Amino acid sequence: MNVKGSDPFAAQHLPLVLRHSSAKGSDPVRGPVVAAPGEFFIAAAAARRWDERDRAFEPFRHRTGRRMTRCTSAPRPPVRERTRNAVALFVAAAAAAVLFVSFDPRPDGSDPESVDVQRATAAVDWPSARLNPSAGQPSAPGTAHPNHPRRLDGREALERDLELLEAGHRRLADCAGYTATFCRCERSGEELGDTQVIQLKLRHSPFSVYMKWLGAEAGREVLYVDGEHDGRMIVRAGGLKGRLLPVLRLDPNGSLATRESRHRITEAGLLSLVRKMLVNRRRDLEQLEGLRCELQEDQSFADRPCIAMKIEFLDPSYDPEYRGTVHFIDREWAIPVLVRNYGWPEDVSGARPSQLDETALVEQYSYTDVRLDAALTADDFDPENPRYGFRR
Repeated sequence: MNVKGSDPFAAQHLPLVLRHSSAKGSDPVRGPVVAAPGEFFIAAAAARRWDERDRAFEPFRHRTGRRMTRCTSAPRPPVRERTRNAVALFVAAAAAAVLFVSFDPRPDGSDPESVDVQRATAAVDWPSARLNPSAGQPSAPGTAHPNHPRRLDGREALERDLELLEAGHRRLADCAGYTATFCRCERSGEELGDTQVIQLKLRHSPFSVYMKWLGAEAGREVLYVDGEHDGRMIVRAGGLKGRLLPVLRLDPNGSLATRESRHRITEAGLLSLVRKMLVNRRRDLEQLEGLRCELQEDQSFADRPCIAMKIEFLDPSYDPEYRGTVHFIDREWAIPVLVRNYGWPEDVSGARPSQLDETALVEQYSYTDVRLDAALTADDFDPENPRYGFRR
């Protein structure tokens, strides 16, 4: 008789049950059993209670060793029910995985620097300034067009361009940092890549860059601070890869960091761009006979008045990498807000200018929504910033 889980009545009168169930009504220690009045009936009732409990648990008994014990666990559900439970568990796990991949803990609109991707992409609808085929003679050493007084070519155009770039360099050198919407499109091999729209924060000292991709590569982030993080750039992939892959720390000069860009992150920003353009303009003034150029002061880009400059080199020996360049300089800020660089096609004979532009465009960059007075702090270049995704 099993006493495990017994009810209070049966447990209280268990000694009576044992005494009255002894052989021939005697106890080997205490001698013959003498029942008190009513004691036998109480013992019989307790015994019946035990028998009822045993019969109730009979379907759940199992054999362990030599004796029978009562099973304390519930019966196993049927196979069909177990299958439904497994399917429901799988669906719940899949739903949780989808939420993890698609959910962004930063609420919509929480980023004060969010930009309109369509507007930024539309701003990269490049103006129709094109280069002419490499043929003919260079421009005269300084000519103003009589029918268009705001158009220069030759030396005067180069000197005016150099003057603007020097003013822009001074303005940027006096600027602690800035924010902008940076758009880039670069050729990789034989194909010109898609336009990338990037939120840019840049600080000049210490040199610091934060980039956040929008549009097709939304979620991708890059952070670099000179002298910190062991000299490495912190990279978070965009899209689904950003949910599945860990945050990377890459050498800015390594192959992984430079695989998708023609320029290293240490060369990012307007100040570095202007310095390169100044070097090239001074070279062009010394070798004027090897190029053609034209400057137009009545252009615009992204609804801002600009001065446009076109330069074409006549021979690859002048510049083996680039065939020419087109850039727009903002009239107010004197900084380049649009740059298009062209390489040397394999065959230029008989090609129309539009065909050359399409096949020889190497890279194009633009800066819109520029804020030269942006108040940037250390938090803007901290990977622990809660608005960034480096802590995932």
